[in-house]
Amino acid sequence: EVKVTSEEPEEHHEIHKRQLEIVNAASGLICDVGIPLLEDRLENLYIPTFTVSGVRVSSIDVKVVDVGECEVRFRGSITNPSVSVSLSNIYIKITGRYRRKILFFTFKGSWTLEVRNGHLNVDATLKFDLSTRKITSIDVNSCDDDFTDVKVRFHGSISAFIINLFRGKISRIVSKQVEDKVCEVGVPFLENLGTNGPPLAPTRPPRPTRRPTTRPFPRPCRGGRPCPEIP
Repeated sequence: EVKVTSEEPEEHHEIHKRQLEIVNAASGLICDVGIPLLEDRLENLYIPTFTVSGVRVSSIDVKVVDVGECEVRFRGSITNPSVSVSLSNIYIKITGRYRRKILFFTFKGSWTLEVRNGHLNVDATLKFDLSTRKITSIDVNSCDDDFTDVKVRFHGSISAFIINLFRGKISRIVSKQVEDKVCEVGVPFLENLGTNGPPLAPTRPPRPTRRPTTRPFPRPCRGGRPCPEIP
């Protein structure tokens, strides 16, 4: 979903028309073309193995990055245009392995971390070609993100007491890694997108919606009765 708004309403029709042309070009390049490619880049993020509170956390893999909404706002002037790009409702799914040894016992298994309702805000200066109606340059001035809505689920031979010892620490470390790397990857990607345009071919076919609205598996039926179908 792309929302086009203007924070500087102009009385002159021609100026307003130019503003809309710039915002439409920016939203088309960044939201429609760039964001799916950026999702692919972020799914290739490398998060190194780390140890916290005696727990070794390894095999960290970013499985899903899904940007829910992309909004472009016009800033600056026609001669020196700039935009504010807001990405919201970002969903990220990360998996990994854990291992903890206590005395003669070893607790190990897998974990899943989900980031919901993430936000990313980018302010950028543009160069706009009036003849072709295209963005020819993107210069990012600032990048801020927020990935604090984090939930972790552990799987394997481990008790609830042990989980609570390091659940929060793992969440903070992994989410901080994601926050640092999103802007680290996103800024040069957007600037390169503005200068060189999108790649000649997509990196892979379009992906289906990755957040199911129904339970992936039905609850077990009882008493031999047939299970109701899930809509």
